[in-house]
Amino acid sequence: MSTRAHVIIKEWDNQIHLYHHHDGYPEGIGIQLKNVVHKLAEDPEYRTRDLIQGKLIPGDDSYAPALCLHGDEEYIYVIDCVEKSIKCYQHEWDTSLEDTIRPENEIEIN
Repeated sequence: MSTRAHVIIKEWDNQIHLYHHHDGYPEGIGIQLKNVVHKLAEDPEYRTRDLIQGKLIPGDDSYAPALCLHGDEEYIYVIDCVEKSIKCYQHEWDTSLEDTIRPENEIEIN
Protein backbone atom coordinates (compact mmCIF):
# COMPACT_ATOMS: atom_id res chain seq x y z
CA MET A 1 0.00 0.00 0.00
CA SER A 2 1.27 3.47 -0.86
CA THR A 3 1.63 6.36 1.56
CA ARG A 4 0.09 9.38 -0.13
CA ALA A 5 0.80 13.03 0.57
CA HIS A 6 -0.38 16.49 -0.38
CA VAL A 7 2.14 19.33 -0.75
CA ILE A 8 1.20 22.99 -0.55
CA ILE A 9 3.78 25.50 -1.76
CA LYS A 10 3.08 29.08 -0.67
CA GLU A 11 4.69 32.34 -1.73
CA TRP A 12 2.87 35.50 -0.72
CA ASP A 13 -0.59 35.10 -2.27
CA ASN A 14 0.42 32.29 -4.65
CA GLN A 15 -0.22 28.67 -3.80
CA ILE A 16 0.22 25.45 -5.67
CA HIS A 17 -1.12 22.13 -4.49
CA LEU A 18 0.56 18.88 -5.47
CA TYR A 19 -0.35 15.24 -4.92
CA HIS A 20 2.28 12.58 -4.32
CA HIS A 21 1.11 8.98 -4.67
CA HIS A 22 3.81 7.04 -2.79
CA ASP A 23 6.51 7.35 -0.09
CA GLY A 24 4.71 10.36 1.39
CA TYR A 25 5.80 9.70 4.97
CA PRO A 26 8.15 12.15 6.77
CA GLU A 27 11.11 9.76 6.45
CA GLY A 28 10.46 9.60 2.68
CA ILE A 29 9.52 12.74 0.79
CA GLY A 30 9.51 14.68 4.05
CA ILE A 31 13.31 14.54 4.10
CA GLN A 32 13.50 15.36 0.38
CA LEU A 33 11.20 18.37 0.79
CA LYS A 34 13.14 19.55 3.84
CA ASN A 35 16.29 19.49 1.71
CA VAL A 36 14.51 21.55 -0.96
CA VAL A 37 13.64 24.16 1.68
CA HIS A 38 17.25 24.21 2.93
CA LYS A 39 18.42 24.80 -0.64
CA LEU A 40 15.86 27.59 -1.01
CA ALA A 41 17.20 29.23 2.15
CA GLU A 42 20.91 28.84 1.32
CA ASP A 43 21.17 29.29 -2.45
CA PRO A 44 20.15 32.67 -3.91
CA GLU A 45 20.14 31.13 -7.40
CA TYR A 46 17.52 28.58 -6.44
CA ARG A 47 14.29 29.86 -7.86
CA THR A 48 11.12 30.02 -5.86
CA ARG A 49 9.32 30.03 -9.19
CA ASP A 50 10.49 26.45 -9.79
CA LEU A 51 8.79 25.39 -6.57
CA ILE A 52 5.61 27.24 -7.49
CA GLN A 53 5.65 25.43 -10.85
CA GLY A 54 5.93 22.12 -9.00
CA LYS A 55 9.53 21.39 -9.96
CA LEU A 56 10.47 20.27 -6.48
CA ILE A 57 13.19 17.76 -7.20
CA PRO A 58 14.96 17.72 -10.59
CA GLY A 59 14.08 14.61 -12.54
CA ASP A 60 11.27 13.63 -10.16
CA ASP A 61 7.94 13.70 -11.96
CA SER A 62 5.98 11.92 -9.23
CA TYR A 63 4.20 15.10 -8.11
CA ALA A 64 0.92 15.89 -9.85
CA PRO A 65 -1.04 19.15 -9.69
CA ALA A 66 -4.03 18.94 -7.37
CA LEU A 67 -7.05 21.20 -7.07
CA CYS A 68 -8.15 19.69 -3.76
CA LEU A 69 -7.40 16.81 -1.42
CA HIS A 70 -7.93 13.42 -3.00
CA GLY A 71 -9.07 12.11 0.35
CA ASP A 72 -6.47 9.37 0.75
CA GLU A 73 -3.51 11.47 1.88
CA GLU A 74 -1.85 10.53 5.14
CA TYR A 75 0.45 13.57 5.34
CA ILE A 76 0.19 17.18 4.30
CA TYR A 77 3.32 19.28 3.80
CA VAL A 78 3.28 23.07 3.71
CA ILE A 79 6.31 24.81 2.21
CA ASP A 80 6.44 28.54 2.88
CA CYS A 81 8.81 30.12 0.35
CA VAL A 82 8.79 33.48 2.14
CA GLU A 83 9.61 32.08 5.58
CA LYS A 84 11.71 29.32 4.00
CA SER A 85 10.12 26.72 6.19
CA ILE A 86 8.34 23.40 5.93
CA LYS A 87 5.75 21.83 8.17
CA CYS A 88 4.30 18.34 8.09
CA TYR A 89 0.86 17.41 9.38
CA GLN A 90 -0.74 14.02 10.03
CA HIS A 91 -3.95 13.88 8.03
CA GLU A 92 -6.99 11.77 8.83
CA TRP A 93 -8.96 10.75 5.76
CA ASP A 94 -12.22 12.26 6.94
CA THR A 95 -10.73 15.61 8.02
CA SER A 96 -10.70 18.83 6.03
CA LEU A 97 -7.51 20.58 5.01
CA GLU A 98 -8.26 23.45 7.40
CA ASP A 99 -8.80 21.06 10.31
CA THR A 100 -5.58 19.20 9.52
CA ILE A 101 -3.26 22.21 9.37
CA ARG A 102 -3.26 22.87 13.10
CA PRO A 103 -0.37 22.87 15.57
CA GLU A 104 -1.63 19.77 17.37
CA ASN A 105 -1.35 17.76 14.11
CA GLU A 106 2.18 18.87 13.26
CA ILE A 107 4.89 16.23 12.98
CA GLU A 108 8.61 16.88 13.10
CA ILE A 109 10.63 15.94 10.03
CA ASN A 110 13.95 14.46 11.15
